[in-house]
Amino acid sequence: MSTLKRSRGVAAVAALAAACLTATLVPGQAIAQDRDFIEYPPAPTAGSLRETPALARVADDANNAFKYALATVAANQDPAAYREGSVEADLAAAFAAAPADVRDKAKAASTRLLDSPESRKAEFGRHAAHSPEEFARLGFDGAFTADSAMADKDALTAEIRAIADRIEQESRAEDAAHLRYLKYSGIPVSQWSALPQVTDLRLRLEKIKVVEETDNNAFGSDEIALGGVRVDNDGTTEKIARFVPPFAFDQGEVFTYAAPGKSYTRFDINPGAYPRKYLVTMIMAEEDDGGFAEVLNAAWAKVKDKVKKVIEEAIEGLTSAFLGAALAEALGQIVAWLVTTFVGWIINLFYDDLFKPVTVAVKLPSKWAYRYDNGVTSGWDNWRTGTHTSTFYQETGDWSADGIYKANIHWELETS
Repeated sequence: MSTLKRSRGVAAVAALAAACLTATLVPGQAIAQDRDFIEYPPAPTAGSLRETPALARVADDANNAFKYALATVAANQDPAAYREGSVEADLAAAFAAAPADVRDKAKAASTRLLDSPESRKAEFGRHAAHSPEEFARLGFDGAFTADSAMADKDALTAEIRAIADRIEQESRAEDAAHLRYLKYSGIPVSQWSALPQVTDLRLRLEKIKVVEETDNNAFGSDEIALGGVRVDNDGTTEKIARFVPPFAFDQGEVFTYAAPGKSYTRFDINPGAYPRKYLVTMIMAEEDDGGFAEVLNAAWAKVKDKVKKVIEEAIEGLTSAFLGAALAEALGQIVAWLVTTFVGWIINLFYDDLFKPVTVAVKLPSKWAYRYDNGVTSGWDNWRTGTHTSTFYQETGDWSADGIYKANIHWELETS
């Protein structure tokens, strides 16, 4: 995919324009060279599904159905062929937004895949029992249901119960730690109930660095867009609105947001059990991708909701004060795995201009977490975590990196 191009003949003009743009940025925002970028350890992520095989089977089944849906739509990109509001309709809209070369590559690659029974079996698992025509009639909603999904209800219930039990033990330990803190803090007991409590959680973006441009040549600058998906502590998933940093990047440049950093997304801290985990899957794309990644996200939101519904129906009857937190943790792991796996599949199949998504997670041990140093458990100390560095790779079909970006981020709390 092409990026914003400019010739050497206008380099001086471009440099002057860049200087003028920098002067108009919000105070504290600036473009600089890579000496102004410090790389920190990566942020904690969602965790692995290896220890929860029943959840992993559900995730894999959903992924196979979603891949089949995308291949079906790529082969027939006519939006009128799909039910309004369906996953397939959103996928058709994604292709309609994509550049023509992407649409053509997707159609050719998907047609080859669908024409081969062996390839369908390898890519789509049990769903390959349906012919492409049958799957097109079923759609994702008809193929992936609570009754048909690869869901072992007993095993799923046991895994979710184990997660809930662990969170309950952690909650008791955190409550005890907080009481010890209050006991030795000198704060009168009569004032304990009036202490500020956490109300908001934000993921903030501090800096972006271009390690390697997407086209990696002296004639082009990159314009990128960022967005993604977030998972709340109760398992609710929402799309993060796409935004574009106010500058076209050249290799080695660093863009710094004004302190305390750009709010990437914000969570309302609702009442309920602690500890809890929040997750954000950050998705980067070239800004001139026609909105393909943005519209694809709409289809993805429906898939996540369906996965959650399948799990909830499978564990119906399980009771625990920490059930919501356990579901959120499980769904967060599934979302992180599914987004990364699915995007990797698209890259391999037809669209090598996508960046590999990055998932970051944070654990909030208690509603008073900001009041004491609990860095051993989650890195919180006085309102915010330390800075972490996330790396985005734009991978080609052979899994070698093309564009490489790094972003410095941190989590921040607000209180009442």
